[in-house]
Amino acid sequence: RGAAPQRARARTAALTAEGLREWWRLIALTLLAAAVRLSTIGLQGFWFDEAFTPVHVIHPSIVATMETMAHTENSPPLWYVSIWAWTRVFGTGVVAMRTLSALAGIAVVPALWAIGQELSGRRAAIAAAALAAFNPLLVWYSQEARTYEFFALFGALAVLCFVRAEKRPTGRRMAAFALTGSLALLSHYFAVFLLLPMS
Repeated sequence: RGAAPQRARARTAALTAEGLREWWRLIALTLLAAAVRLSTIGLQGFWFDEAFTPVHVIHPSIVATMETMAHTENSPPLWYVSIWAWTRVFGTGVVAMRTLSALAGIAVVPALWAIGQELSGRRAAIAAAALAAFNPLLVWYSQEARTYEFFALFGALAVLCFVRAEKRPTGRRMAAFALTGSLALLSHYFAVFLLLPMS
């Protein structure tokens, strides 16, 4: 009679310990992703497209910035609004402008971990997070003052919300998918190719 509750407590303790290990693995991968991206973020100066933004696109007025963006850029406005607000606080230096992309790139790691967890469980989550942390292209775009890492982040979040809504289509989950999908579209027009198969 006393063995069953004891076994249940042992099982609960084992699951809790395993859950804590999973969180520490995710935290470790996220910190490593941050180290990879931030340690060399300022080693090279702006290349042409990056330099064009602080020199020609960003103005003291958000209205002037949006008007210039509409005439000179081929990307949606989300990153430009965000980088305009960011530069009001941190300036337009190389490290300052690239850090916003780096933070988005770091956030891709837990987003892909969550997708892997939803689709296939623990091993897939770790593999997806590790891929996000060390993928050369994701690292590259995390160190570029352009919109691409915003697209990677919001695209991943849209996929995550879609997977969760497919499993249990509540109003809140559908709204989360609509929001993240909209943010992905506002980050890069190519998001339409990601979202169409999910619609």
